[in-house]
Amino acid sequence: MTEAKLTLDNERFEAALAWHVRLEGDAGEDAWLGFAQWLEADPQNRIVFNQVDAVTHEITARLSSASVDDFTPVVVRPPVWRTAAFSKRVWVPSALAAALLVLGFFQFYGAPETRIYTTKVGEHRDVALEDGSTIHLNTDTQVAVSMARNSRNVRLEKGEAEFEVAPDAGRVFSVDLGTRRVEVVGTAFNIVRTDGRLSVAVEHGIVQVRQNAGTETPVKLMPGDQYLSSEGSAEYRVAKVNPSAIAPWRTGRLVFEDAPLAQVASELNHYFTKTIVIGDEATGALRFSGILKIDDEASILHRLEAFAPVTVQEKGDTLVLTRGSSK
Repeated sequence: MTEAKLTLDNERFEAALAWHVRLEGDAGEDAWLGFAQWLEADPQNRIVFNQVDAVTHEITARLSSASVDDFTPVVVRPPVWRTAAFSKRVWVPSALAAALLVLGFFQFYGAPETRIYTTKVGEHRDVALEDGSTIHLNTDTQVAVSMARNSRNVRLEKGEAEFEVAPDAGRVFSVDLGTRRVEVVGTAFNIVRTDGRLSVAVEHGIVQVRQNAGTETPVKLMPGDQYLSSEGSAEYRVAKVNPSAIAPWRTGRLVFEDAPLAQVASELNHYFTKTIVIGDEATGALRFSGILKIDDEASILHRLEAFAPVTVQEKGDTLVLTRGSSK
């Protein structure tokens, strides 16, 4: 690794720690907006921030069970962390800064490894984690996984995934959804994060959803509960679903209940290369209920024409849905 690369990584890690400390306090809307812009500026920013988050959870766990005097000091190589100057720059309180240096956790290359798993459009993938948990990735999905001694952290960047979490009372399993975090010990649940929509549905066990900003009481979800919200909104609702019918995509089906046709088209677009577009606002507002088998695009659209008063027209690389019967 070159010196230039090492310096760049150190600077990114310092920025990630600065954001973490700032957002742990009373951060306002401007701070969260700036943080979102920093994350989107480079995919590596998300990865390093997840590493910082995992390490701070481990430090908190250690500090809660022992005093600083119980730990053996270690030497941190300059210029990776410049003690007093660095602490002042990122607003770390002196006691916490000292604890971090004593524990020696914030050496960049000692941070938990983050692994990225993705699926292409139309692809499914099962990921077995080292703790015995499994993540089932639906089409067009990306997750970042960081496993530490006292924490299990996943960030669902986009898409849909079903989680089968192995019980581990000593390590909470958390899924970061941007402005929200899902936390469990051992359970099975499905999460959707696509096109601005957020959904968390519980098959068995207990799940809690908390907002990263604010001090609101976490929302506890029981089997058959579905948490529904939107990106950037604090509003949410909890609906009831059949636990056995959660994640129908794993059996090759999509289930819609009184969904606007615009939403149906949006979900189908995650499975096929040709883009489905809605011809006009009235067509997009049509309601659709039914089960669509996920096979080939032509067959699905033929079934959609049979079930709903719409026609499909192919125009180049797009498929246009317009109101009107194809019969």
